[in-house]
Amino acid sequence: MALKRMDEVWTTTEVMRDEFEWPSAKIVPAGVANLENIGQRHPKGTAVVWAGRMSQEKNPDLFLDVMKGCTHRGLMFGDGEMRQKLSEAAPTNVNFPGWCDPQELWNEAGVFLGTSHREAFGRSAVEAAARGIPVILTKAFGAAPLIYTDAKLREQFILDANNTSRWRATLNAILTDDQLRNEVSNHVKQNALKLTMKSSVEAINEQLTILLCNSQNASEANNR
Repeated sequence: MALKRMDEVWTTTEVMRDEFEWPSAKIVPAGVANLENIGQRHPKGTAVVWAGRMSQEKNPDLFLDVMKGCTHRGLMFGDGEMRQKLSEAAPTNVNFPGWCDPQELWNEAGVFLGTSHREAFGRSAVEAAARGIPVILTKAFGAAPLIYTDAKLREQFILDANNTSRWRATLNAILTDDQLRNEVSNHVKQNALKLTMKSSVEAINEQLTILLCNSQNASEANNR
C-alpha cells in the first residue's frame, strides 16, 4: 500500500519489479564495487564454477546434475547446510574448495553457472562476466538481462532451472565452440563493466533530476 502513495517507484532489476507486480517501476541498476579494477585480460581457465551458499534457494543440485554430463572439472565454492549431501552426491570431476578470497575465485574459471531459484541481483555473475567469463544463468537472476542484452544470447544463456538437458547442451556449446565463447565473453564483459558503483550513482542522480524537474513543472502549472 505504501508504494501506491509514492510519486515514483524504482527497483534495481526486472526480476524485482515483476516480484512486486509493479510494471511502471523504473529500473535503476545496482552497482558492484571494484569492477573498475578488474584486469583487461581474457579468461584462460577451463573449470566450470559455481559459487554461493549451499542451500535449497541456490539450487546447487542442478550444478551437480549438469556436471554429470561434462568432462571438464567443476568447482563449487562456498558452504552451507547442503554441503555434505552435495559432496556425497557429486561426480568425481567436482571439487569443493570452500570459501576463498574473492580475487582468487575466478583464477581457474572458464564458465560460471548460476542455478538459483531466486537471486535478486547476482553479484557473482556480474563479477564473472566483468572478467569476460561466460555465464549461464537461471531466469531468476536479476542481473541476467543486464548482462545479456542481445535477444539471441538471452534465449541461449538465460535458462529455466528445471531443464537439465538444455543446461548440458548450452554448457557443451560454450566449452567447445571457440567462436561462440569469444562472442559471449566480449558481450557479457562489455555489459557487466557498466554495472559499477559510479554508474549506479549516476543513474540515481539522473532519475532524481528528472523527478525534481517534473515536480517543479507540476508545481508551477498549479500556481498559474
